[in-house]
Order: sequence, then structure tokens, then C-alpha cells
Amino acid sequence: VDYGGNKIGLDIEEIRRRFSWEYEHASAVSIPNKISVTELKKLRDRESASNDIFNLEFMERPEFMNAKTGPDAAERGTLLHNVLAAVDPFRAGDLPYLKALLEKAGAKTEDMEWFAGIIGKFYSGDLGQRVVASSNAVTEKAFICPVPTKEIYPESAETLPPGHVTLIQGVIDCMFFEEGNAVIIDYKSDKVEPGSEELHARKYALQLGLYSRAIEHLTGIGVKERYIYFLRTGKYIRI
Repeated sequence: VDYGGNKIGLDIEEIRRRFSWEYEHASAVSIPNKISVTELKKLRDRESASNDIFNLEFMERPEFMNAKTGPDAAERGTLLHNVLAAVDPFRAGDLPYLKALLEKAGAKTEDMEWFAGIIGKFYSGDLGQRVVASSNAVTEKAFICPVPTKEIYPESAETLPPGHVTLIQGVIDCMFFEEGNAVIIDYKSDKVEPGSEELHARKYALQLGLYSRAIEHLTGIGVKERYIYFLRTGKYIRI
């Protein structure tokens, strides 16, 4: 090709080769570098369960049908988590103290007894007493931990570059230590029927497994027990 006296040699095959090039690990491009434990759980839930029956999809509930007159489960759960993160375990049986914390957290007067009862029940139970007996319990512990991407997205394992990692981030509700090992508690405000806690707790196995992995990776401390504690029923399940 002659451009104003400057001749440029073009190798058509080389041009074709360059324009047809594809990244060997293209699947890694669509995978996020960081994902929260909650997002990952939702992703796995969507993969394992479908919203259709006999190929008929359910429509989302219209917004006007979702009107509410009081706090919903998410709002109650957030408030409970906030208070449990701040409460002094040694004063959990002190009703005026709990009510003061609840008021600061935004609880309504008519809901005080309900919230205080749930928190008091936890700390008066076996698991709560173990937290009290531990001198170094921590709450709302945030973490970021690298995990091999092939373990999170096994369907892409063969096309991922060697050593590819994804950062997992999360928050551990409560962690305490016994005899040099950690015990994890994850609070759930889910509305579950009494007696169905064990079945319901199974869906959080992935979440607690990642929590354990993060603690062991970041601190070198072993995790000996992991529990889901259902705030509404006062029952806990070991995972």
C-alpha cells in the first residue's frame, strides 16, 4: 500500500490473526474481583432454586400490595443486630439499660418489650452465657479474605488463569474464644416456625463456612464451632 510515497507492507494473515485473537481466560473478565458473602449466598440460592413451577414464572408482588403499618422483618433484624453489637453482655438482663439502647437504636415504645425479650433470652441461654464467660468476645467483625476463584465459581474453573483469586467480604455477628479456638455465632431474624430451625439453618452452611475460612486464614486461629441463632424462636443450630 502506497501512502504519499510511503509504502507499508501489510500481512493480511497477521491482521486477521490479531483481530480474531481472543483472551484465553475470557470467563475471568465477567467474574467480580470482590463479592460479599451475602451476595454470594443469593447467587447460589438463585442457582439452586427457581421461581417457576411448570415453566410458569411468578410475577413480582406489586408495590401497592406491599404497604406496611409497622417495621418489617429486615428493619427488625437490622435493629436487633445493631443493639446486639453494642450491648454489654453483663447488663443484658437490665431492662432499663436495654430499653435505653433500643431507644437510641430507633425502636418504638410499643416494641421495646419485644426487642428486650429477644436480647435477654439470648444472653440468659447456654450460648449467650458462653459469650459472657469469654473475656475476649467481639461483635460485628468485618473481614476481607482472598479465596481461589475456582472454589466460588467451579463452573469456570477450567478457563480461569492459574492462581486467580476473588476477595470475599463479610461481617461476623459474634465471635468468642474458648481454649484458644474461635466460636462463631450468626444471628438470624428470619421468621421460622418452631421446630423447623435445623432445616432452615442448612441454607447458611456456605456463609458460615466462608466465615470460618476467613478467620483461620487471617488469624491462624482454628474455628471449633459455628452456630446459627434464630432470634425469634431463641433456638440455635450448630453448622
